[in-house]
Amino acid sequence: MLAFDPRDDFGTIVDGLEPITLRMTGESPVSVPLAHRNQISTEEVEASNGQLKQSDTVWQWPADPAQPLVKPPLGSTIRDQHLTVWTILAIRLQVMSHKWEAVCRDLAIEAGLNNAITILQATYTRDNSGEAIATWTVLSSGLRARVQPVDSEAEVLHGADQVTAEARILVEEPLPAAWLAGGVHLRVVDASGNHYTVTGYEQSERIDVLPALLAVAADAVEYED
Repeated sequence: MLAFDPRDDFGTIVDGLEPITLRMTGESPVSVPLAHRNQISTEEVEASNGQLKQSDTVWQWPADPAQPLVKPPLGSTIRDQHLTVWTILAIRLQVMSHKWEAVCRDLAIEAGLNNAITILQATYTRDNSGEAIATWTVLSSGLRARVQPVDSEAEVLHGADQVTAEARILVEEPLPAAWLAGGVHLRVVDASGNHYTVTGYEQSERIDVLPALLAVAADAVEYED
């Protein structure tokens, strides 16, 4: 009599499968060739004429029996074939069917991400006079974001009035810690070509909201795509 073993059934009996990329903090992205997304439920978060919404679903994918069963931590993300990023709010292993089942939320819908930004990093060299010269390289491009002006603060600089425009930039997924280490200088360029100097990073430890970059408006810099 054959023993019941459903571990290899997922790819043969489940319809509507698609590849996903699983991202866990501190780990390299993991490509999952076969995953299934349940129906999406979208609802209004608060009274806003439909502007503030959230979208939830359940993702399932087979656990690899050849690898140790490492449970993706809460806050890990799934990027689907349409480049939508889903944040894992709850997850469990269905032991009998040997698959992961994760409750996920598309935080981008809730935040109204309507911009695409490029993140730049500066490296410095000194010219013959000893002046530090910045070379800007692209760390990420096409990252969905929402650039929200915060305040404009007037200050006196070299005897002239200057206005410093501040912004809070919500991004679709957490940024690598190495990008935010001490001494790393970052710039953000939005879809309209506006440049911002990054001054801080918030909400990186919460999984129910998107992380936010704090920034101030800056002069444009040259960089290579």
